[in-house]
Formats: sequence, C-alpha cells, structure tokens
Amino acid sequence: MAGKVAQDEVQSLVERVGLNPGLLEESVEVLRDAAASLGVLLRHPVHKDTLKVAPLTLFPTVVPQEALNEIVFLQPTINHLMNKVAHDRSFLSLSLGGIAGVDPFIQNLFDIYRQIDFSTQCELGLIRSDYILAQNLSANGGSVSFQQVEVNMVCVGLAALGAKIAPAHKHALQFLGSNLLERSPSITGDTLSVYGEGLRAAYDLYCLEFVRDVGKRAPVMLVVIHDGFEFNIMDQRFVEMAAGVPSLRRTFRQIAETARVDARGCLYVEDREVAVVYYRTGYSPNQYKDRDWEMRLLMEQSKAIKSPSVAHQLAGFKKIQQVLCRTDVLARYIPDQSVISRLLNTFVGQWDLSEKNADEHIEAALREPERYVLKPNREGGGNNFYGHDLVRQIKQVRGTANAQEFILMELIRPVMQENVLIRAEMPPERVQTISEVGVFGVILTRNGGEEVLLNRTAGEVLIRSKADGVREGGVSSGHSCISSVVAV
Repeated sequence: MAGKVAQDEVQSLVERVGLNPGLLEESVEVLRDAAASLGVLLRHPVHKDTLKVAPLTLFPTVVPQEALNEIVFLQPTINHLMNKVAHDRSFLSLSLGGIAGVDPFIQNLFDIYRQIDFSTQCELGLIRSDYILAQNLSANGGSVSFQQVEVNMVCVGLAALGAKIAPAHKHALQFLGSNLLERSPSITGDTLSVYGEGLRAAYDLYCLEFVRDVGKRAPVMLVVIHDGFEFNIMDQRFVEMAAGVPSLRRTFRQIAETARVDARGCLYVEDREVAVVYYRTGYSPNQYKDRDWEMRLLMEQSKAIKSPSVAHQLAGFKKIQQVLCRTDVLARYIPDQSVISRLLNTFVGQWDLSEKNADEHIEAALREPERYVLKPNREGGGNNFYGHDLVRQIKQVRGTANAQEFILMELIRPVMQENVLIRAEMPPERVQTISEVGVFGVILTRNGGEEVLLNRTAGEVLIRSKADGVREGGVSSGHSCISSVVAV
C-alpha cells in the first residue's frame, strides 16, 4: 500500500508540473541549483574550465524496500564470490582461455596475470552490481524483484554523484510542498564514504606493511587516468577527497617517464612511493598503447595495492558472469545453499554463442530478438546489440572463433515509472523511464585473496533512469539521468 501511495504521489507531481510550464521551469531551476551546490557536475565537453549539472530526473524513483534490502544483503556475498573467482587460476583459464585466443586485449591481461605471485599481494576491489526492477508476470499478482544486469569490477563510476542527488531532490520536493523523501526509511552507509573507507584502508595497510621510515615523505595514491578529456571529473575528485590521502593523477604515458620499482618491490613515480594504484582507465583496448602494457605489468608486480588488480579485472568479464549462473559453479565458492538460491533468483538466462548448449536459445533469439540482448564480453568495452542488429551480429559470428566474444542474455522486462528528465541544453522531457540500480561493495584482501580484511557494502544505491526505448545508458552522454530512491 505504501508503494502505491508513493507512486501515486510522484505521478501526481509529474502531472502537476506538466500542466504548469512556469512551475516546471522553476522546479527544474530549483533542482539544478541545488545539485550544482552539492557538486553533481560534469565537465563541459567544449569549455574545459566550465562545469555543467549532470543529467537528472526531476523526481526520485520509487523502489520496493524489501527488494532493495535483498540486493544490498547479497553484495558482500558478491564481493566474496568475485574475489574467490579472481584467484581460481584453473577456473579463469578454463573460462577465458578460448576468448583470449581471439581477443588480444584479454590475452594481454592474461599474460600479466600469469606473471603475478598473488600470495605476496594485497588487493582492493571497488565493485558495483547493477540490477533492473523486473515484473514477474508468471507470479500471482505480478510480483517484482531485482534482476542482475552485470557486476562491474573496474573503473566503477558515480559512487560520489549518485550519493549527492537525494538532498537536491529533497529540496526540490520541499519547493513543491512534498515531504516524500522525508517519509522514506533512512539509509545507512553512503557510497562515497564506503569507497573512501576502502581506499583509506588500503593506503593504511600498505603503510603498515611496507613503510619503514615514518619520518619520510608520505606515500601517494596513484590515480591512473586516460589521456584526454574527462567528463566525470567531479565524481573522481570526490572519491579521492573521501579517501583523505595524498594522491597523484597520471596517465600511463606520464607514469612511464619516471616509474621504477626498488629492491623491496615498492613502486615509485616521480620519486613518490605509491601505496595504492587506483585505475580510472584501462578497461578498453583503446586506452592502451604498447608501452602502457609494460607499465601495467610493472605496477601489478609491485607491492602497491591495486584497485582493481588484474585478477579482479579478469573476473569481471561477461563470460565469467555467464558461467556463474550455474548452481554447481557457485557451490565451489559459496558454502551456504540458501544464499546461492537467493543469488540465483537475481539471475536471468545467459549463454555463450560458441557453446553447443546455446543453440536452442540462439534460434529463439533469431525468431524473437526483442526478448534478448547480445553483449560483448569486455566490461565497459563495447556496445550491446538489440533487435535487427542482434540478428545480424549473431549470423555474422555464429560458427566462427569470434562467437566466443559474445554472450546472449535474456532481456529483463522492466517496471516503468513516469518522470521528467533534466539534461543540459535540452527541454525537460516527460517520459516513461526504466531505472537501473547499482549496489556498491568494497573488499580488501591479502595473501592471494585468502585473508579478507574488509568486506562491506553501502546501504545507499545508485539510480540511473532513462527513457523507455533508449538502448544506450551513459550519464555523461545524457542517455541516462541520475535519480534518488524513495524506498517503500
């Protein structure tokens, strides 16, 4: 009942501003000003010294509390699972070995992975699991639950901006005379604080383990960034500030000019000892030049704590997600069968195009492509295929070695809500929206992942909403808008 009341209130607000252009204009101004004051900003693509308000929804998104609690509860298990998978060499080799043969990017990562003695390493995983609220049409009454889209292991974004939008929404709602967010249950553990805690814990661990001369200049957190323009600079800076440690932002090319490893295995850049290597690039082939791979190997072999390590990055590929849909595979890493069952309830069907047992589902996808999505294996490295493009791509690669590079996935049937999308240099757009929910996790380990020092999740989640029918989902591109949660 509470959920229906909240949804009706949001719908009423949408209709109210829709009928009054002046009220809509002023509401948008109130929200944008509040968001700007909180730092919910992106760098302007043309004027680099100018910041603009990130794409936002005018109103929060209503989410069922029980379903939200379930995916937040599961996040520490996912942290544990991905850590275990990352250090199961035989499993990773079996799962990704074939793909590495046709994908030089994965092969390069594997070449580094094979050269690392992880028993001497400490690692930090900053993880985000993404879900869509789906309608279960087969259940009595049409129940809803979250179904997993993917697990992100590298360059996880929006931990900061996503944490800052709720106060802006609260301010805009107060302007409209609504206390909707104030009636929503309070959420503990904001994402920015949790990520900052993880980076700080990694930094402190390095100092405890390896810094012998406490009087010398403090080590730094090396933030590895890509060459060129960075839209999402505020999100990155907020995370650096939340860590509260000295930091140095450098590209692979800049690192290569001065990087060295001493006899103890400690990494130095510009004569600064590096405690943590925090990657905000490196998930796509176009982010590496030839010598950059040498720098990646140098950093991975050093004592600096990587986030993510190459092991964690390999665990994030779509092929791993597909294999982890099997009960017998999950049972290798998770001892509690009840937790396995709860995790499986969030999964949808996934199949490797190159495997024989996928034939039935491939044929179904060719007949009814609207029920499926075809995903490239790389995390963050390629676009998904839908509809006619899905059919064309399957026909192009089926039966070839390149089929290994794609995972066929059931398309999640989302619950939709009406909202107003607010984007720079565009009029407000009243649309039916689909929302993706991101749950953030942190895991800090040493001794090849065997000793877990920190395993946490944030109660706060990221909400990104886009118009129904829009396939792309990037916030920086304006396809998705940041929202906040009304949990009911």
